[in-house]
Amino acid sequence: MRISGVVIKESLADLSVLEKIKTVRTEMWEHPESILYPIWNGVFFEMDFQKKEIENLAEVFSVAMKQNEKWYIDFHSDEGLVYVVFPGKYFCYQRGDSDGRKEAVQYGISINITANQLDWSEG
Repeated sequence: MRISGVVIKESLADLSVLEKIKTVRTEMWEHPESILYPIWNGVFFEMDFQKKEIENLAEVFSVAMKQNEKWYIDFHSDEGLVYVVFPGKYFCYQRGDSDGRKEAVQYGISINITANQLDWSEG
């Protein structure tokens, strides 16, 4: 199964997790409204995994993230699975599953991420 997604480096407390993914490109974005992180570094990745390995990657990301900050990582598979990873927790649902997406969005809101920022692509 092929997965693809993006990680913002500033969301990670443990950058060694980036060694577990195959980077295909990086981008830098300015966010002058952000006091802590006015520049974000996006790491885009694609790689082939078995489903169990993908779930392991989601868990590793959830642990590697800065635990008390408002970030999430999203990625999706070529078989229609969408993963949304928050600090300490992740969600997986089938593309188009509005209940699965809603559950992830509600969790994001519960940890004080504004609803308009919870706008990930489903691939």
